[in-house]
Amino acid sequence: MSEPPMDAMFPNNWTAPLFEWSAPANANVFELRLAMDNQDNDLVVYTSDIRYTLPDALWDVVKVHGSGHDVDVSIRSATLEAGALSAGPDLGTSGTVHIAPAAAAGSVVYWTTSNGSALKGFEIGAKDVSLVADPALMGDGTTCVGCHSSSPDGEYVFLTRNGSPFSVNARTVDGTATVAPTSVVSGNADTLFQRSNQTLPVFSPAHYSGTDAVALTVLSHADTNHRYELVWTDLRASAAGSGIISRNGDDRQPATPDWSDDGTTIVYTSLNDVVDGRTGVGPMDLYTVPYNDKAGGTASALGEAADPNVNEYYPTFSPGDQLVAFNRSPLGLNSYNQPQAEIYLVARDGTGLTRHAANDPAACTNITSPGITNSWARWAPEATVVGNDKYYWLVFSSQRRPGTIQLFVAAVVTDPTVAGEPIKRTYPAVYVTTQPEAENNHTPAWDVFNVPPVPN
Repeated sequence: MSEPPMDAMFPNNWTAPLFEWSAPANANVFELRLAMDNQDNDLVVYTSDIRYTLPDALWDVVKVHGSGHDVDVSIRSATLEAGALSAGPDLGTSGTVHIAPAAAAGSVVYWTTSNGSALKGFEIGAKDVSLVADPALMGDGTTCVGCHSSSPDGEYVFLTRNGSPFSVNARTVDGTATVAPTSVVSGNADTLFQRSNQTLPVFSPAHYSGTDAVALTVLSHADTNHRYELVWTDLRASAAGSGIISRNGDDRQPATPDWSDDGTTIVYTSLNDVVDGRTGVGPMDLYTVPYNDKAGGTASALGEAADPNVNEYYPTFSPGDQLVAFNRSPLGLNSYNQPQAEIYLVARDGTGLTRHAANDPAACTNITSPGITNSWARWAPEATVVGNDKYYWLVFSSQRRPGTIQLFVAAVVTDPTVAGEPIKRTYPAVYVTTQPEAENNHTPAWDVFNVPPVPN
């Protein structure tokens, strides 16, 4: 069975999962069996197909009664000829998957490069995606859209548009891609966003109010002496309203920043080879710097996420800022779309380096990581405490399904009763069935985006 991998965990508000397997030679009939400890009878499905998705009405019942329970899964195959079995049944994969006692909050907006570039999105649990922004919808001469994030209130997507030179723009996420009003992005701030070679806007909910609304970007411009710097932009200012975040002690350039929920700390990739605002070949490591009311301060290597023997990049703070997820790959390789990339975690102080179990596809696929471009992990906007466990969720892109780059979601469980909230366990990833299966989907952002629902 290739999907889901055994031991994977589903949020209890997930869409009906896909079960997918490979057929042995000559097998043409299959038995999928699901069992839970609180149910008297197994669910048994017979099919001639090599994939099966539970009907929505049935899954709605299963996930309610199965919340916090394990599901035992097995698949058997046989050969049916002239109404009788001529071979089998033979047991294939058997094991357990988990339905978490917790939901995954928010919505995902991602970049697709199939049929031109576009941003598409979906609320967790939705069956289909909706269009958020593309060049045609924007209607202002934009030729492509790319790296993006959510305003903390979920009403706007701040995106990078066009190739080199590129700039930042803010649009609604309601399906119209309307330009953000001047009450959200002042005319002055919009002019500052149009400075060329500016990308990767990020926010903190601690600095997004009527009197304190700031975006961070990376910018290479005359204002930064034509080298990339972390730059703040005041979204409400009518004049001036921008400056460089000092990174004392780090002489390299910054890329791919993220900003803590509490607004005190910026994590970023430190390297010399910044290409179009993103990471290039490296060496590269994760650094942090205090926000300090726009002044910055001393930059510090992030412990085990700043190993000089490997590249570390694409950092992201967990909700509540206890963890940082990031990419890691060998030195000497271009980090962009890198097949050797894998997803790792550290605590906020840089300790407790953990390789995420989501890197590995199901063992029976004979597809292994590194080698499948596990990349650009982003956290769900909320984590949930149930008993002595805290449930986090990550979305990321991977090339484990042949021919396409697709999105997957995986759980991280920590112990909130212990100082520093150590990781108890990470889980294999589940496929996002909401996304179009034939499209290439990358760089997800997971937040409280108010993505419009898709009509049934």
